[in-house]
Amino acid sequence: MAAPLLQVEGLGKRFGGFVALEAIELSVRNGERVGLIGPDGSGKSTLVNCMCGTLRHEMGSVRFAGQTLDGLSAHERTRLGLARSFQLPRPFNTLSLLFIWLDPTTFNVVALTISIVIDLVIIWLLQDADIQRLYQPGAEQRRGS
Repeated sequence: MAAPLLQVEGLGKRFGGFVALEAIELSVRNGERVGLIGPDGSGKSTLVNCMCGTLRHEMGSVRFAGQTLDGLSAHERTRLGLARSFQLPRPFNTLSLLFIWLDPTTFNVVALTISIVIDLVIIWLLQDADIQRLYQPGAEQRRGS
């Protein structure tokens, strides 16, 4: 059997005297999808933050693609391919799909120009107002409807 893509062993995190995570074990194989569920305050976000480097854990280790991540910052872990996303209660009203899709570490003016041209062509092709509303998430919210 192949080594896990993501492996967490004995992970622990404390906030002062409060034990947020204790001896967490997790193994995720390549291509596997895993859901992390639990009640509010059970440590789900703390675990994800420790795995991705947003928080530093005091105990245990995190390995990704065979490499130990302990001590690496969040941006160093992102460069290796491990990153987190955040729940946002509102859509990205001002960003095009291409802009969101691009890797921000390689983003440049040429990519922005291409994104703007694609957006303009799509809007030009989609003259129907209903379709334009579908292409621009949140448009109804901005008009107050």
